[in-house]
Amino acid sequence: MRFKLCLPLGRIFLLFLLSGVISNSSSAQTIQVVCQGKGGQDSSFYDIFQFSDNKYWIGGEYGILKQLNNEGNLTSVVYPNLGVSILKIAQQGEESILMAGDKGTLYRKKDKLSAWEIIQPAGYKNKCFYDLTIVNDSIALMCGGKSKIAYGKKSIPGGFILKTEDKGVTWKKVFGRTVRMFWRIKPMKIKGEFYLVSYAPWGSRIFKSSDNGDSWKKTEFKSNNLWYDLKVNPSGNLICHGGKNGQIYQKGSGCIDNLSDNKSKNQLLKQQPLNWVWDYGFTDDWEVITSMRGQMNIKNQADENWKLISLPTGGNLYKICPNTPNSFWVIGSQQGVYRVSLPDSETTKKTSPKSEQ
Repeated sequence: MRFKLCLPLGRIFLLFLLSGVISNSSSAQTIQVVCQGKGGQDSSFYDIFQFSDNKYWIGGEYGILKQLNNEGNLTSVVYPNLGVSILKIAQQGEESILMAGDKGTLYRKKDKLSAWEIIQPAGYKNKCFYDLTIVNDSIALMCGGKSKIAYGKKSIPGGFILKTEDKGVTWKKVFGRTVRMFWRIKPMKIKGEFYLVSYAPWGSRIFKSSDNGDSWKKTEFKSNNLWYDLKVNPSGNLICHGGKNGQIYQKGSGCIDNLSDNKSKNQLLKQQPLNWVWDYGFTDDWEVITSMRGQMNIKNQADENWKLISLPTGGNLYKICPNTPNSFWVIGSQQGVYRVSLPDSETTKKTSPKSEQ
């Protein structure tokens, strides 16, 4: 039996002082616990998606699916749960919802009035749909690999990309690599251009498509590090993050690589984070990292040093999602849901954290 603590935001109020981060008197981090499990056997939350200013969906292990609002209320979302992990939630058009999961399972809801559909393309029973990227109201891309790889077990990855052109009803394979795991597909500023984050035992490689995912070519971006995700920072640079040489659970294993568009070599940030980097986001003044062992790192843009924040959990912090101009949600292991508020400053621009969904 699992026991978990789920309290309104105002009930638990934890204050962490970070000296030297900012110069004014409001030098505190506020961490509010929305939900937190009691032990390592509690299911994890893997993805959070914002539908509106006051509506978020959080999906995770065993098919757990919750709705969250700004008051910190969590309610269960009813759908035909097959018990497989939900790894990615996306909205296509104004009403259609797609949820990518483990064991070759995709959930689709055409609109608010329609019933959920379960779509399981042939040949993917032992694979996970790890990422889902919307191209337009009809087209979407989905990538992944063997389920064992996604859960830290050894296997031949069998990376693949599937494409739909009919709003998720049917899918066809457009790209694959037997020895690579495909983690993430990110749209770029140029219409029709996408980057793919992949990993093989000898290192990471970025692939690129310029035709809405129909074909893919290698780029010059590669590394011995295990790149798990890719973001674009305000300067337009590609930011890859993950771990050094795939050592996920080794202390000091985290990496963030800033890739310059005009150079083939990785441009490392001036100081590496402590542990594996699950997610990365930023405001005009702050960079935010979520990691493992309940640890987060923040860095003021004017500073070169990362500041450590320890959340009241020993688990992984998988995703960041904007909430208000100076706060964001963090989700992770043990059904953890937290709201973290950065310090107010007279010079801080009120810009929401930009965590790509």
